[in-house]
Amino acid sequence: MRASPYFDDPQQDQRLYVEWGRAVAGGGGLGTAPFERAPLYAWFLGLVFAVSGGSLLVPRLVQAGLGAVAVLLVHKIGRRVFGPLVGLIAALFAATYWLTLYYQGELLREGVVDVLNLAGILGTLALAQRPSRRAGLLAGLAFGLSALLRQQVLLVVPLLALWLRAGARVQASLVALFCAGVLAPILPVTASNVLAGDFVLISSEGGWALWIGNNPEADGVRAFTSDTRTDPLGAREDALAHAEREAGRALTPSEFSAHYVAKTLDFARERPADAARLLARKARLLLTDWEFGNPEEPRFFAERFAPLSRWLPLGFGTALALAALGLFASRRTFAAHLPLWGFLLVYGSTLVLFLVSARYRAPLVPVLLVYSARGAAWIVEAALARKWMPLLTGLAGAVLVLAGSRSYPVREEASGANGTCWLAVAEGRAGRHDEAIRLFEEAIALWPGHCDAHRGLGIELFRAGRTDEGIAEVERAVELCPESTFGLDTLAEMDLKLGRPAAAEPLAERSIRAAPHLYRGHYNLGRARFATGRIVEAAEAFRAALANRPDDFNSAYMLGIVSLDLGRVEAGIEALSTAIDSGSAKDEEFLHRAYRALIDALDGAGRREEAQRRAGEMSARFPPTPTR
Repeated sequence: MRASPYFDDPQQDQRLYVEWGRAVAGGGGLGTAPFERAPLYAWFLGLVFAVSGGSLLVPRLVQAGLGAVAVLLVHKIGRRVFGPLVGLIAALFAATYWLTLYYQGELLREGVVDVLNLAGILGTLALAQRPSRRAGLLAGLAFGLSALLRQQVLLVVPLLALWLRAGARVQASLVALFCAGVLAPILPVTASNVLAGDFVLISSEGGWALWIGNNPEADGVRAFTSDTRTDPLGAREDALAHAEREAGRALTPSEFSAHYVAKTLDFARERPADAARLLARKARLLLTDWEFGNPEEPRFFAERFAPLSRWLPLGFGTALALAALGLFASRRTFAAHLPLWGFLLVYGSTLVLFLVSARYRAPLVPVLLVYSARGAAWIVEAALARKWMPLLTGLAGAVLVLAGSRSYPVREEASGANGTCWLAVAEGRAGRHDEAIRLFEEAIALWPGHCDAHRGLGIELFRAGRTDEGIAEVERAVELCPESTFGLDTLAEMDLKLGRPAAAEPLAERSIRAAPHLYRGHYNLGRARFATGRIVEAAEAFRAALANRPDDFNSAYMLGIVSLDLGRVEAGIEALSTAIDSGSAKDEEFLHRAYRALIDALDGAGRREEAQRRAGEMSARFPPTPTR
């Protein structure tokens, strides 16, 4: 996997966790409460970074070690519930399941969560068979820590507590200790959130995630909506801006989550048939052999950079077919292994309720493999006992399950096209634009309707000086995805760079109509109006951009310059200060210009001490050179 361009340059969710972990390792605290995401994985990375000096290889090696522990836990669970043979087969399956190996090499929560879930299940089984305070507390702690990675595991806990008390007849005091163990790691996080000013149990990601999985445009896999950016931080910022526009006020994290829960319920009430069809689609996706990327493409990257893992024969469809046999073979002892099938049922239901993809489904796999091992052992037992009719019937049923898992119409070329686009983006980031162009063209050949590939190709062609070809490709992207603002914004930016503000303005207006809560359309509209001399209207557009994204350097900088041009000195000073203090400047030259404009404005307004302070900041950031 080290050959992947994203091994040392993680993006999307992995980049978010790496940056958070580095901040923790650097002494920056545990993060800002109320937490937007469950925090334990970032803390785990922070600890590993602190010990390893920030290496991106070491946490992957640690996760590989945890994966080996998970194999041991799967063996112990299989042995405890179904006997030694099932335990050994389950361990073999867990050690050779390609997707589990893949995620142990990614900097995502899935590399850690399996150990905690399996430890919780094993502890629950041990508590039922040999009740003790130690078993109850450890089982609860495992699930509590798991919830700090994926919160939906908490929905499994009431079922297990009920089974322990009513089914396994464990003393109420031990069940209470089990529940206390679950809460022990969670309550400090809750207290931190409350002290920060909002009641959030762990994180506020639930409501918005629910809306992403249940809205009129949802497909059950895609982890963003058409009116937000596709990166995790940008998507949340856009979603919050949209929610606050609809609410007409600023929202706390819990209110933000509740807003999208309400939108989801409105969708279900107003369009019940569509909501039901979407849930049915996700239920089918859950049982499909294909591993859907979100946003990464595990199948593509495993085949490209870790082909050994793809030679391993066990995939989800085969595991599911064998597990169906295992469930059938163990039907008479269902009550005894409720922690296993109960986990699969409840956790799987949360995926149907939210989103289904390879990484979200991955926590089900180790538990499913215990039943797969039971099914494989049953085949051996039936063959040795020469029970040919039950054996043939069982095998026929398993074949039907396998065929059903592979019957869902999946665009296999989509995985290759998406993965190739990821490689193209990496090449563009590295400055190898010719290779990026080649890869985008390869993605389009695989899937001509891939709008992101057309847009990416257009950007690279434009950078290479092939402006007409670049614009044509982005126009094609807009034609393919007319509801997406990305293509419209890109076209507007191209026209502005070419000195065609009159062409950029209607594109910016279309972008605003499509997504008025996004800042980019307003910013491009302001630039177009500024370039045509309509300075007052430009100021209005820049203010609208800042209202949607208060920390955007470019919008604040342009508003400051325009305000000074209009003679609004105080407004200009405020906007330029906002730009500098935002910390979001991507171009040092523009940051230098912002400082110079702010210092001149402060000096002209008689605010000498403040001007001197800002001049000192500028000198510290930009030591004097012959060109400055």
